[in-house]
Amino acid sequence: MSIKDEKEEVWIVGVGGSDQDGVSTYRVIGTKTMIKYHLLSLVNEDREEQTGSNPDYWEYGTESVDDIEEKYNGKAYYAYGCYSDHHIDYEATLDSDNYPGVLDIRYRELPQSYKDCIEKNDSLYEDIIKSLIMGNNIEFYDSVSAFGEDRSDNGCREDDDTDESFGLFLIQAYKDGQSREILAEMPDGKVLSLSLAS
Repeated sequence: MSIKDEKEEVWIVGVGGSDQDGVSTYRVIGTKTMIKYHLLSLVNEDREEQTGSNPDYWEYGTESVDDIEEKYNGKAYYAYGCYSDHHIDYEATLDSDNYPGVLDIRYRELPQSYKDCIEKNDSLYEDIIKSLIMGNNIEFYDSVSAFGEDRSDNGCREDDDTDESFGLFLIQAYKDGQSREILAEMPDGKVLSLSLAS
């Protein structure tokens, strides 16, 4: 099942640890896949902040979406980080008062013609949603030629860059899996650029 087909629900996210008093909680709207990426982003943010110039301070913990632990038949997800002198736990649990949610507002605010094209390609759509959940921002180049000038030959569109099955051009480096960026030309000629989720 793709992200597009998953049901959006409300989750209660709790963060606590051995060096914290109590647990901080807040609500998040998203699918099961989205919430797993959200938990991973929390672990990564704390890891980057706490290890600084000493990577050995981190001992072990959640390092990928595949490491996220599913609990209670998919009604909760758990991630964690263990450091030299403390640990932090992250858990998302389905809210008992669930209600229909909405996609990330940055995606919803895209022009409809962009979304129509993006949603014809499941992998592109999933890459964009996962990246937005991880906190990355969409940027636009005015045209493919502007992108090419900025990023050298890898940014230049070639004749075979198009995929008529979903009606938009993907920059070759992204199509080939050689880029850590999502690069796609929109119907009006602008190029969407977005870092891939880790």
